[in-house]
Amino acid sequence: MRIKFPLEEGQKWKWQGFLLEDGEQIAGEMTAKVYGEEYVTVPAGRFKCKRVVLDFHYEGHPDRCVTQWFAPSVGMVKGERLVKGKMKGLWGIIQKILGINHFIIELRSWQVKGQQFNLSR
Repeated sequence: MRIKFPLEEGQKWKWQGFLLEDGEQIAGEMTAKVYGEEYVTVPAGRFKCKRVVLDFHYEGHPDRCVTQWFAPSVGMVKGERLVKGKMKGLWGIIQKILGINHFIIELRSWQVKGQQFNLSR
């Protein structure tokens, strides 16, 4: 995915190009917008993040909406992917087996090189 850093509230951009999915090159586009700061709680802790919403449109494939939360000095702490239709290939198999169109990824732990954190205090 194409993310433009540093993230600024209200920032918008568009990307057009090709995606390689299951060995197939697919033409499409993505639009993105950065929203304000909000707190997000994941297994790794609570983080002050900026939310980025990306909308994907690819020829012959269902639209997708991806929302990601980024914390300074950490990176992405949470991601959600919503598929608006039936997918193909590996994602289609996962979608069919699990019967879901909504995927969530959360940061479980993190470490700054050379430093250790004890979150159980």
